[in-house]
Amino acid sequence: MRLHPLLAALDRQAVFAGLVKALRKPGGRTHVLSAITPARAYALAALHAAVERPVLLITGRPSEARGFVTELRAWARDPESVLLFPETDALPYDRLPNDPDKLAERLTTLERLAGLQRPDQPPLVVASVRAAMDLVLEPAAFRSSHRQIKRGQVLPPAELAAQWLTLGYEPAPLVDQPGLFSRRGGILDVFPPGGDPLRIELWGDEVDTIRLFDPATQRSTEQLESAAVGPAHEVLPRALDVNLDLDRVRPQFVDAYARDLRLLSEGDQAFPALEFYRGFLGTATLVDYLPHNGVLVLDEPEAVSRLAEEFVEQVEQLHADLLDRGEVPPGLARPYRPWHEATRTLQVDRVEVKLDPDAESLPFEHAPKYGGRLDPFLSNIVQPENAHSTMVVVSQQASRLSELLQEQGLTVEPRESLPAHPKGVELVHGLLREGWVSNALGVALFTDSEIFGWTKQRRSAPTRRLVTERAAAARDSFIADLQPGDLVVHVDHGIARYGGLVRTGVGSTPGQETNLELPGHAEFLLLHYAEGDNLYVPVSQADRVGRYIGAGDASPSLTRLGSGEWVRAKAKVRRSVRDLAQELMELYGARAALEGHAYPGDSAWQLELEGSFAYEETPDQLQAIQDVKADMHSPRPMDRLLVGDVGFGKTEVALRAAFKAVQDGRQVAVLVPTTVLAQQHFNTFRERLGAFPVKVEMLSRFRSDKEQRDIIAGLR
Repeated sequence: MRLHPLLAALDRQAVFAGLVKALRKPGGRTHVLSAITPARAYALAALHAAVERPVLLITGRPSEARGFVTELRAWARDPESVLLFPETDALPYDRLPNDPDKLAERLTTLERLAGLQRPDQPPLVVASVRAAMDLVLEPAAFRSSHRQIKRGQVLPPAELAAQWLTLGYEPAPLVDQPGLFSRRGGILDVFPPGGDPLRIELWGDEVDTIRLFDPATQRSTEQLESAAVGPAHEVLPRALDVNLDLDRVRPQFVDAYARDLRLLSEGDQAFPALEFYRGFLGTATLVDYLPHNGVLVLDEPEAVSRLAEEFVEQVEQLHADLLDRGEVPPGLARPYRPWHEATRTLQVDRVEVKLDPDAESLPFEHAPKYGGRLDPFLSNIVQPENAHSTMVVVSQQASRLSELLQEQGLTVEPRESLPAHPKGVELVHGLLREGWVSNALGVALFTDSEIFGWTKQRRSAPTRRLVTERAAAARDSFIADLQPGDLVVHVDHGIARYGGLVRTGVGSTPGQETNLELPGHAEFLLLHYAEGDNLYVPVSQADRVGRYIGAGDASPSLTRLGSGEWVRAKAKVRRSVRDLAQELMELYGARAALEGHAYPGDSAWQLELEGSFAYEETPDQLQAIQDVKADMHSPRPMDRLLVGDVGFGKTEVALRAAFKAVQDGRQVAVLVPTTVLAQQHFNTFRERLGAFPVKVEMLSRFRSDKEQRDIIAGLR
């Protein structure tokens, strides 16, 4: 959805033109942009395009920052110039690992503000005040930590790998997630969090080729002439003398803190909890990355300051609680900088965005609300006196509105973006929070909020990197729970007894679990096998080790390394699985030969129900809905498993399929495992289908015997 052609309309307004003129030359002054809330994204997109300077927009709440990004990208002439600096999932003093996707997004944003990416395109960065207070690497150090690699460059592989260690990368046999690197002879792989994974092939000490590669398949793809590798973290490891009182920490946390302090004192490599110590390692905040010609924009500055103070109070209370519970040691440095301190010495132009009664406001008014009353809305759209105005309708139900307008004698085809010179009525399929009217601009913008009385909420879907991060967290938890003497199973080597976590120099470990000839140290899981054999498994490969779970109380025999018995055991299981697969293939082959019921295409009611969904569908959810509909349109019997995280819309997929079936004269049963869940689904289905002639009932112990008999009779 692109709306940029309308931006130029604001350039002709005296108030806006005066602000642009004042901002054309940096002067460190404070200005006011007075506008109603719905029009602010439009005005700021126009301002950014007019002044052509880097802009940092600070909001009070993270949800507001995400909302601004969505709308700014819709209005911006270059959507890629709008970036979000998201807040971390973990609060300060929380040892949760960073979400790799958010880390990549944050590092990319820092690179754009620091001029390391697309320096000729000034960015518009949006962040909540909570995200802007985090301590990160100082800008000059961040810039200098980006190492350029070019074809033909002489670069010894050991030196290159040592550089990556200092940048926070961790050595691993296989590079399949950000922050890792590997070396296999003259081939080095590295995955920068803010970029694409790189494969560098050396001919002796000379860089022969630089290629991108797919971390899933490990196959090389596009060849590059040069590439830059930046830091793997927002702060970098360096030798520090940190004294923490571990005597006041609960016993189960002492080993983890002691290990972290040892790694901090050595300062030669990253570790999972590195950002937890950003108070010792970070010396700057996001606002320090704003260049001298940048513009700091504060949306409702009083709210920003108030929420910043509330955040500090919450964090300090959290810190006090953690100290009382013995989960953190005394002496931890504060991992954030209070907002008033972060901006105290900032010498850039500032723009305060608010509705100021003492300032002349931009010419916008709130759009009228119709609350689902479509007849008066459509009448307003087709009125002759509006023929010379631009009426822009941005809706998730653009197709349905197009049909209704056609019934009114007005043919308007929905678009994914606006034409170069919009006029009359334009329908755009998209999502904006609120609309506005500007007689001075001759433009009226309507969204689902004005038309239907609701706006879809945007949600973030789980991503591949998020799944990877969860796997890493699960790995750390698994290692922490293991005790020496526990029985474990290695996927490739069989049953062993866990001997503890050992640390030794990389390349000098007993066994041959790694061939990385790199400086530094690494941690290994020590596994004891039969006849005194030992296996050292790198922590990065801990996902290949699991607890032994037997069918009875008897202890199993340890596997003998190199004997082939584990290979034979796996082969036996593989044969059993193959037999089961054969049975399933025969079963599903028989089902495929059966004749099922093919449902018709989507009706107007179906589109109306789907349009009333309160959230914007995630890409995976849309794909699942399309797949289910394709199954229902086919004459083959449907059999599909839908898997998804809690809260990401599986019920909505089922509800749409159920409604589609009911419209074709079929009954639908939804089976659930618990009475409480039955009640929840009953409420959801009844609420969503309340506007349609569909009867929704529930059978559970919450219903009396008579009610249950009546429902069953109704089904018959």
